[in-house]
Amino acid sequence: MGVRDKVWLIGGTSDSRRIAEVLSDRQLPWIATVVTGRAQRLYQTLPGAVHVGSLTPTDLPGWLEHHGIARIVDASHPFATEISRLAIATGLPYLRYERPAVDLIPIAQRHPNVTLFQTWDSLFTQALHHHTPKILLTTGLKSLHRVIPVWDRAQWWARILPSSREAAIALGFPRDRLLLQRPPTDADGETELWQTLGINTVLTKASGEAGGLPQKISAAIALQTRLLILERPSLDYPHRTDHLEDILQWLSPTHCNISTW
Repeated sequence: MGVRDKVWLIGGTSDSRRIAEVLSDRQLPWIATVVTGRAQRLYQTLPGAVHVGSLTPTDLPGWLEHHGIARIVDASHPFATEISRLAIATGLPYLRYERPAVDLIPIAQRHPNVTLFQTWDSLFTQALHHHTPKILLTTGLKSLHRVIPVWDRAQWWARILPSSREAAIALGFPRDRLLLQRPPTDADGETELWQTLGINTVLTKASGEAGGLPQKISAAIALQTRLLILERPSLDYPHRTDHLEDILQWLSPTHCNISTW
Protein backbone atom coordinates (compact mmCIF):
# COMPACT_ATOMS: atom_id res chain seq x y z
CA MET A 1 0.00 0.00 0.00
CA GLY A 2 1.38 3.40 -0.97
CA VAL A 3 1.64 6.47 1.22
CA ARG A 4 -1.64 8.31 1.69
CA ASP A 5 -0.78 11.99 1.90
CA LYS A 6 -2.78 13.66 -0.88
CA VAL A 7 -5.85 15.90 -0.71
CA TRP A 8 -8.75 15.08 -2.99
CA LEU A 9 -10.16 18.45 -4.02
CA ILE A 10 -13.66 18.05 -5.42
CA GLY A 11 -13.64 20.98 -7.79
CA GLY A 12 -15.09 22.62 -10.85
CA THR A 13 -15.88 25.94 -9.14
CA SER A 14 -14.02 29.22 -8.83
CA ASP A 15 -13.76 28.59 -5.09
CA SER A 16 -11.95 25.32 -5.76
CA ARG A 17 -9.36 27.21 -7.80
CA ARG A 18 -8.67 29.46 -4.82
CA ILE A 19 -8.30 26.43 -2.58
CA ALA A 20 -5.91 24.78 -5.06
CA GLU A 21 -3.78 27.93 -5.04
CA VAL A 22 -3.61 27.89 -1.24
CA LEU A 23 -2.71 24.19 -1.15
CA SER A 24 -0.02 24.74 -3.77
CA ASP A 25 1.45 27.70 -1.87
CA ARG A 26 1.74 25.48 1.22
CA GLN A 27 3.19 22.64 -0.88
CA LEU A 28 0.37 20.30 0.09
CA PRO A 29 -0.11 17.60 -2.59
CA TRP A 30 -3.57 17.54 -4.18
CA ILE A 31 -5.58 16.18 -7.06
CA ALA A 32 -8.75 17.89 -8.26
CA THR A 33 -11.68 16.10 -9.87
CA VAL A 34 -13.90 17.80 -12.45
CA VAL A 35 -16.54 16.54 -14.85
CA THR A 36 -15.59 18.47 -18.01
CA GLY A 37 -12.45 19.44 -19.86
CA ARG A 38 -13.52 23.06 -19.66
CA ALA A 39 -13.46 22.90 -15.86
CA GLN A 40 -9.98 21.39 -16.03
CA ARG A 41 -8.70 24.74 -17.29
CA LEU A 42 -9.44 26.25 -13.88
CA TYR A 43 -6.21 24.72 -12.59
CA GLN A 44 -3.86 25.70 -15.38
CA THR A 45 -0.42 26.83 -14.13
CA LEU A 46 -0.91 25.02 -10.81
CA PRO A 47 1.23 22.01 -9.84
CA GLY A 48 -1.54 19.65 -8.78
CA ALA A 49 -3.09 16.91 -10.89
CA VAL A 50 -6.59 16.99 -12.38
CA HIS A 51 -8.88 14.03 -13.06
CA VAL A 52 -11.55 14.67 -15.70
CA GLY A 53 -14.68 12.53 -15.65
CA SER A 54 -17.23 11.10 -13.25
CA LEU A 55 -16.32 8.74 -10.42
CA THR A 56 -18.60 5.86 -9.52
CA PRO A 57 -18.99 3.88 -6.30
CA THR A 58 -17.38 0.93 -8.06
CA ASP A 59 -14.20 2.62 -9.23
CA LEU A 60 -13.75 5.09 -6.36
CA PRO A 61 -11.97 2.78 -3.83
CA GLY A 62 -9.28 1.89 -6.36
CA TRP A 63 -8.97 5.52 -7.43
CA LEU A 64 -8.47 6.65 -3.82
CA GLU A 65 -5.81 3.99 -3.26
CA HIS A 66 -4.02 4.71 -6.53
CA HIS A 67 -3.74 8.44 -5.78
CA GLY A 68 -2.94 8.05 -2.08
CA ILE A 69 -5.88 10.12 -0.88
CA ALA A 70 -5.73 10.96 2.81
CA ARG A 71 -8.37 13.71 3.11
CA ILE A 72 -11.14 15.27 1.09
CA VAL A 73 -11.93 18.96 0.60
CA ASP A 74 -15.27 19.33 -1.18
CA ALA A 75 -15.64 22.63 -3.05
CA SER A 76 -18.08 21.34 -5.66
CA HIS A 77 -21.18 23.16 -6.88
CA PRO A 78 -23.91 23.16 -4.17
CA PHE A 79 -26.20 21.20 -6.51
CA ALA A 80 -23.59 18.49 -7.19
CA THR A 81 -24.82 16.39 -4.28
CA GLU A 82 -24.10 13.00 -5.87
CA ILE A 83 -20.31 13.36 -5.70
CA SER A 84 -20.54 14.89 -2.22
CA ARG A 85 -22.52 11.91 -0.92
CA LEU A 86 -20.03 9.56 -2.55
CA ALA A 87 -17.10 11.33 -0.90
CA ILE A 88 -18.74 11.37 2.54
CA ALA A 89 -19.45 7.64 2.27
CA THR A 90 -15.74 6.84 1.88
CA GLY A 91 -15.23 7.45 5.59
CA LEU A 92 -12.12 9.53 4.93
CA PRO A 93 -11.72 12.83 6.79
CA TYR A 94 -13.99 15.21 4.89
CA LEU A 95 -14.48 18.98 4.92
CA ARG A 96 -17.05 20.87 2.88
CA TYR A 97 -16.15 24.40 1.75
CA GLU A 98 -19.06 26.56 0.68
CA ARG A 99 -19.79 30.25 0.69
CA PRO A 100 -22.75 31.17 2.90
CA ALA A 101 -26.01 30.96 0.99
CA VAL A 102 -28.01 34.13 0.44
CA ASP A 103 -31.04 34.17 2.74
CA LEU A 104 -33.78 34.21 0.11
CA ILE A 105 -36.77 33.91 2.43
CA PRO A 106 -36.96 37.63 3.38
CA ILE A 107 -36.60 38.58 -0.30
CA ALA A 108 -39.43 36.24 -1.31
CA GLN A 109 -41.60 37.58 1.51
CA ARG A 110 -41.13 41.19 0.35
CA HIS A 111 -41.49 40.45 -3.37
CA PRO A 112 -44.29 38.04 -4.34
CA ASN A 113 -42.86 37.61 -7.86
CA VAL A 114 -39.76 35.94 -6.34
CA THR A 115 -40.71 32.40 -5.31
CA LEU A 116 -38.73 29.52 -3.82
CA PHE A 117 -39.19 25.83 -4.66
CA GLN A 118 -37.71 22.65 -3.24
CA THR A 119 -38.32 20.37 -6.22
CA TRP A 120 -38.02 20.54 -10.01
CA ASP A 121 -41.62 19.37 -10.43
CA SER A 122 -43.07 22.18 -8.34
CA LEU A 123 -40.84 24.71 -10.09
CA PHE A 124 -41.95 23.69 -13.58
CA THR A 125 -45.61 23.42 -12.58
CA GLN A 126 -45.58 27.01 -11.38
CA ALA A 127 -43.62 28.16 -14.43
CA LEU A 128 -46.38 26.91 -16.72
CA HIS A 129 -49.10 28.47 -14.57
CA HIS A 130 -49.38 31.63 -16.65
CA HIS A 131 -51.75 32.58 -19.45
CA THR A 132 -48.86 33.20 -21.90
CA PRO A 133 -45.64 31.89 -20.35
CA LYS A 134 -42.46 33.16 -21.97
CA ILE A 135 -39.79 31.38 -19.99
CA LEU A 136 -36.03 31.83 -19.75
CA LEU A 137 -34.20 28.83 -18.32
CA THR A 138 -30.95 29.62 -16.51
CA THR A 139 -30.80 26.27 -14.73
CA GLY A 140 -28.15 24.62 -16.87
CA LEU A 141 -27.92 21.91 -19.49
CA LYS A 142 -29.09 19.09 -17.23
CA SER A 143 -32.55 20.62 -16.84
CA LEU A 144 -33.32 21.00 -20.56
CA HIS A 145 -34.76 17.51 -20.94
CA ARG A 146 -37.64 18.61 -18.70
CA VAL A 147 -38.76 21.12 -21.31
CA ILE A 148 -39.27 18.82 -24.29
CA PRO A 149 -42.47 17.12 -23.02
CA VAL A 150 -44.11 20.51 -22.33
CA TRP A 151 -42.58 22.42 -25.25
CA ASP A 152 -45.94 23.45 -26.70
CA ARG A 153 -47.18 24.93 -23.41
CA ALA A 154 -44.84 27.93 -23.38
CA GLN A 155 -42.29 29.92 -25.34
CA TRP A 156 -38.91 28.74 -24.11
CA TRP A 157 -35.39 30.12 -24.18
CA ALA A 158 -32.36 28.62 -22.46
CA ARG A 159 -29.11 30.32 -21.57
CA ILE A 160 -26.24 27.86 -21.58
CA LEU A 161 -22.49 27.88 -22.07
CA PRO A 162 -21.31 27.70 -25.69
CA SER A 163 -19.60 24.39 -24.92
CA SER A 164 -23.02 22.87 -24.14
CA ARG A 165 -24.59 23.78 -27.50
CA GLU A 166 -24.35 20.40 -29.22
CA ALA A 167 -25.57 18.52 -26.16
CA ALA A 168 -28.59 20.85 -25.89
CA ILE A 169 -29.44 20.33 -29.56
CA ALA A 170 -29.11 16.57 -29.13
CA LEU A 171 -31.72 16.77 -26.37
CA GLY A 172 -34.12 18.35 -28.84
CA PHE A 173 -33.83 22.00 -27.86
CA PRO A 174 -34.11 24.24 -30.98
CA ARG A 175 -30.99 26.15 -31.97
CA ASP A 176 -32.82 29.46 -32.28
CA ARG A 177 -33.94 29.31 -28.65
CA LEU A 178 -30.46 28.82 -27.22
CA LEU A 179 -28.57 31.78 -25.77
CA LEU A 180 -24.93 30.78 -25.82
CA GLN A 181 -23.50 33.12 -23.22
CA ARG A 182 -22.48 33.55 -19.65
CA PRO A 183 -24.84 35.44 -17.33
CA PRO A 184 -24.57 39.25 -17.46
CA THR A 185 -22.35 40.61 -14.70
CA ASP A 186 -24.81 43.34 -13.74
CA ALA A 187 -28.56 43.71 -13.25
CA ASP A 188 -28.83 46.11 -16.20
CA GLY A 189 -27.61 43.37 -18.54
CA GLU A 190 -30.19 40.91 -17.21
CA THR A 191 -32.92 43.53 -17.43
CA GLU A 192 -32.09 44.36 -21.04
CA LEU A 193 -32.06 40.69 -22.07
CA TRP A 194 -35.40 39.93 -20.45
CA GLN A 195 -37.02 42.99 -22.00
CA THR A 196 -35.64 42.19 -25.45
CA LEU A 197 -37.08 38.66 -25.36
CA GLY A 198 -40.32 39.66 -23.66
CA ILE A 199 -39.65 37.23 -20.83
CA ASN A 200 -42.27 37.01 -18.07
CA THR A 201 -40.82 34.02 -16.17
CA VAL A 202 -37.22 33.14 -15.30
CA LEU A 203 -36.16 29.82 -13.82
CA THR A 204 -32.91 29.68 -11.87
CA LYS A 205 -31.14 27.88 -9.05
CA ALA A 206 -29.96 29.23 -5.71
CA SER A 207 -26.34 29.09 -6.82
CA GLY A 208 -25.30 32.32 -5.08
CA GLU A 209 -23.14 35.11 -6.44
CA ALA A 210 -21.14 32.80 -8.72
CA GLY A 211 -24.33 31.97 -10.62
CA GLY A 212 -25.42 35.59 -10.89
CA LEU A 213 -28.38 35.21 -8.54
CA PRO A 214 -28.20 38.76 -7.09
CA GLN A 215 -28.37 40.23 -10.62
CA LYS A 216 -31.41 38.11 -11.45
CA ILE A 217 -33.17 39.17 -8.25
CA SER A 218 -32.50 42.85 -8.96
CA ALA A 219 -33.79 42.51 -12.53
CA ALA A 220 -36.88 40.61 -11.40
CA ILE A 221 -37.74 43.26 -8.82
CA ALA A 222 -37.22 46.09 -11.30
CA LEU A 223 -39.35 44.48 -14.02
CA GLN A 224 -41.79 42.60 -11.77
CA THR A 225 -40.87 39.48 -13.73
CA ARG A 226 -41.59 36.14 -12.11
CA LEU A 227 -38.33 34.67 -10.76
CA LEU A 228 -38.71 31.03 -9.70
CA ILE A 229 -35.74 29.76 -7.70
CA LEU A 230 -34.85 26.14 -7.00
CA GLU A 231 -33.46 26.03 -3.48
CA ARG A 232 -30.20 24.30 -2.68
CA PRO A 233 -30.63 20.61 -1.92
CA SER A 234 -30.42 19.67 1.72
CA LEU A 235 -27.37 17.57 2.52
CA ASP A 236 -26.05 16.75 5.97
CA TYR A 237 -22.35 17.56 5.53
CA PRO A 238 -20.40 16.11 8.46
CA HIS A 239 -18.00 19.09 8.56
CA ARG A 240 -18.35 22.42 6.83
CA THR A 241 -16.65 25.83 6.69
CA ASP A 242 -16.74 29.03 4.66
CA HIS A 243 -13.22 30.17 5.60
CA LEU A 244 -10.09 29.23 3.66
CA GLU A 245 -8.04 29.55 6.85
CA ASP A 246 -10.06 26.72 8.40
CA ILE A 247 -9.05 24.39 5.58
CA LEU A 248 -5.36 24.96 6.26
CA GLN A 249 -5.85 24.41 9.98
CA TRP A 250 -7.85 21.25 9.30
CA LEU A 251 -5.09 19.94 7.04
CA SER A 252 -2.36 20.74 9.54
CA PRO A 253 -0.45 17.67 10.84
CA THR A 254 -1.11 18.87 14.39
CA HIS A 255 -4.87 18.95 13.85
CA CYS A 256 -6.27 15.62 14.93
CA ASN A 257 -9.80 16.41 16.19
CA ILE A 258 -12.15 17.21 13.33
CA SER A 259 -15.35 16.76 15.33
CA THR A 260 -15.60 20.50 16.00
CA TRP A 261 -15.81 21.46 12.30
